[in-house]
Amino acid sequence: MVAVALLILAVDAGAGLVRRDTGRNDALPGLTVDEGASVPASPGEVFTGLSGRVAARYVILVDTSQSMAESGRYDAALDALRKLVSGLAATDDIALIAFGEAARVVYSGPAGRTPAEVVDLLPANPGDSRTDIGQALDRAVSALASPPVAAVNAVVLLTDGGHEPAAGSPYPFSAGTAWTRLRDRAAAIPDVVAMGLPLAPGAVAGANLLETVFPGAVIAAPESTTTLTDRIEAEAVAVLARKAGMIAASVTVVWPDKLRLRPGAQTVEVTVDASASQVPVTLSNLALRTDCPDVTAALPTAALTLDPGQARPLAVEVRWNPSMDDRLTPVRLRCGVALDGTVGSPWSAVLAQSLDSPLKLDVRGARTEVTVAGVLGAPSVIGSAVTLALLALVGWWWWRRLPVLRGTLVVSTDGQHNRAAVPLRGRRTRVTLNDGPTSRQILARPAADGRRLVLSIDRTTRILDRHVPTRVSGVSVEWDATEGPATEDAPDTRP
Repeated sequence: MVAVALLILAVDAGAGLVRRDTGRNDALPGLTVDEGASVPASPGEVFTGLSGRVAARYVILVDTSQSMAESGRYDAALDALRKLVSGLAATDDIALIAFGEAARVVYSGPAGRTPAEVVDLLPANPGDSRTDIGQALDRAVSALASPPVAAVNAVVLLTDGGHEPAAGSPYPFSAGTAWTRLRDRAAAIPDVVAMGLPLAPGAVAGANLLETVFPGAVIAAPESTTTLTDRIEAEAVAVLARKAGMIAASVTVVWPDKLRLRPGAQTVEVTVDASASQVPVTLSNLALRTDCPDVTAALPTAALTLDPGQARPLAVEVRWNPSMDDRLTPVRLRCGVALDGTVGSPWSAVLAQSLDSPLKLDVRGARTEVTVAGVLGAPSVIGSAVTLALLALVGWWWWRRLPVLRGTLVVSTDGQHNRAAVPLRGRRTRVTLNDGPTSRQILARPAADGRRLVLSIDRTTRILDRHVPTRVSGVSVEWDATEGPATEDAPDTRP
């Protein structure tokens, strides 16, 4: 510590410690969101990617009463459902419920099946004499509430009639206590997109019961069955819009824990992280800005594309070329630094235009602070000599504080056949071990606590405890620390 104090006093008496804080670094530019910064993806690419990001559960209720056979309504419903099932993501879930005199689940499971494996489980021909919409909706609520509850839920009701339950139905009327309890159960299910599709003019009243259980349900007009596929596809698009509202889009800039610059050039690793993002992200016009005087930086790229969940390190070359004067001046500056550029996503345009769900990009950590420090200036000849002498004194003082080696290092490369004992002396012992046509460089020095040994063999370093055999880079070593007291008279290196 005395030597360090002398070194500080040796600096030109007229020079003082220069400190400066540049203030808040949010005055610097940073990453800004620009929806036009990316080349837009195709709607198909976005819809396919979006489907798999958030799982949805579809519950489809199909009327199987006799009247559904009229005017080809039943066949049109099956064709539309086949197209719906073929477009669902493998991560989605589907429950297919047939209802007439009663309601039963004909399929419940992942949607990643062929349409025939799901839709063809419905009756080939409708034949029930009654239409119990109450029981159908009861089964729908139970299917939606079964764990795990999906983030997005959809209910589609296809019927050509009103609520006409059989005797003994728990829903004998179109209103009452049973319907109130059913609505309360449905209210506990998050984010339900419901659509009622009346397939005949007289079916509007029956379809309207869907809104009784799921307030906000969309009840379509009783149009021709030729538009049925389009109306079901509209339900699928509404589900995609709900999924779009739930996805996360984010970019986080991760700086080194301690960012400290010295005069000259240094390489700093900055990581751009999209691990919390569920959409692809693009960054363009990238640059590193700072209000530190005489500090410049060069990024390896001006544009970057990150897939969902991806992180990319950037090796940034930072150079501090401070102006010099004729005095040695210790300088310490606290400055702001920021990653500048624009952030966008190729999904943004499609989400906003096709799904009416503008993407919100969260950008974090674009700005931080950096410390630049050093002793600047050109010292006089005398000052330089004094400084060098004091630096040598500091080095000698530091070297004398190191523990001294003791004992013997037992080295073996081939069991007991090639075994050698190397005495340890001084504060560092270097050995060249001949192992056939090759040679190994072994360097031993004491650990800071003096009770362990730091051993390096061919650039592989291990900490050795006393009398504990260890293998390092194919060499067996053991430190026998029982040999005599520590001495300092031996040389630091050995042949």
